[in-house]
Amino acid sequence: MNEKRNSLSEIMEGVFSNTCPQCHEGKVFVGMLKYNKVCTSCQYAIEREPGYFLAANMISYSAGFLVILPTLMLLMFTFDVSGTWLAIIPSLELILLLPFMFRFSRLFWLYFDYKVDSKT
Repeated sequence: MNEKRNSLSEIMEGVFSNTCPQCHEGKVFVGMLKYNKVCTSCQYAIEREPGYFLAANMISYSAGFLVILPTLMLLMFTFDVSGTWLAIIPSLELILLLPFMFRFSRLFWLYFDYKVDSKT
């Protein structure tokens, strides 16, 4: 087992490499949206009690906002599109990026929780 990693760059490396926050070896996600209940390498509990990933939803909402904000600004001030297109284009963008934001937000929450409370 590797020692606990705390720097932001190491945390983001773990998030983008889809590895366990404890051992940095086992994979968290086995598919695009399916994840292991425990780490295959160190048995770290990934899925805990109901509602554990509720904060990951807030991360996903924030990431979604940050993703569509530049698109909205570009559409509103550069291309001067109608209100219908202002709703359709960012919605399509979010739908396409939803699986990636789902993975990112859950992995980020796992790493954040591990850093803050490593006793679990």
